[in-house]
Amino acid sequence: MGRTLNILVVDDHADTLLMLARLVARLGHQVTSAESCKAARAAADAAGWQFDMLLCDVGLPDGDGAELMAEFKRRCGCVTIALTGFGLDGDLARYSAHQVDQCLVKPVDFALLKSVLAGEPA
Repeated sequence: MGRTLNILVVDDHADTLLMLARLVARLGHQVTSAESCKAARAAADAAGWQFDMLLCDVGLPDGDGAELMAEFKRRCGCVTIALTGFGLDGDLARYSAHQVDQCLVKPVDFALLKSVLAGEPA
């Protein structure tokens, strides 16, 4: 495995959040979980905005995950990975406009997620 990353995982679906956090941790990374934009910002404040990567659902109950990823990109320069059920061309263009680095369409394939965490393109 490559270097250990400090990763924030954000998803409003509790089971998905738990599964993603466990998978990422089993790959040897440091994981922080959040279920909303507000919780993600609170976690970032607590960590001094020191994340290497943000894995983030796009459809969050209290805001737009794409906008949250753009904010994280500006504030800490982390790699941003969109996790979404919305993967049509128009959706992908919107994520790109928000400077999202990669997009993984749900259900996320574990092997693909592992490759992305290793720095390989999706």
